[in-house]
Amino acid sequence: MAGFEALGPVRGKNMLITGAGMLGLTAIACANDLGVSSVTVVDPVGWRREQALLMGCASAFTPAEFAEQHDPVDTWLELSGSNASWEGGFNKLAIGATVALIGAVFPTLDTAFNLERVVRRMITLRGIHNYGPRHLARAVEFLARLPANHPLGGLAGPWFPLDQHPAAIRQAADPAVLRVGFHP
Repeated sequence: MAGFEALGPVRGKNMLITGAGMLGLTAIACANDLGVSSVTVVDPVGWRREQALLMGCASAFTPAEFAEQHDPVDTWLELSGSNASWEGGFNKLAIGATVALIGAVFPTLDTAFNLERVVRRMITLRGIHNYGPRHLARAVEFLARLPANHPLGGLAGPWFPLDQHPAAIRQAADPAVLRVGFHP
């Protein structure tokens, strides 16, 4: 929700979401709820792209496939934290585009971009590292509005009792698992 706040109004805009993990899949559902005209997702993992389509994105590409696309994007949630993702999406930004960089929370190599393009295309870049209580409240309100059969509800799991947290942490390291859950 902090990322959407940073983007400003998104209704009627086309959105790029890079990274289709749990955050990216949730962002697709939220973007549709906020009235975006279309969502394009880029993720290298096939089953994540399939989940993105189930979540309601208009198209889901590998990074190589996305490089061949020519449609500019108005808004971008960069959730992967990948320099390659940044470099692949930067040249797709429309005039006046807004970008929320969220996924880059770990040290990485530097990346470059053209400052003249930022200025001439009037691109807004926002880095989002955390969220405030209002963002958490909006997220809970959004999730509570979803119908019980929304595909987002089935993405968490496997579920563990709290006393099995070591097994849950091992399971969470599996790239095929979006999120583990705990129950009392």
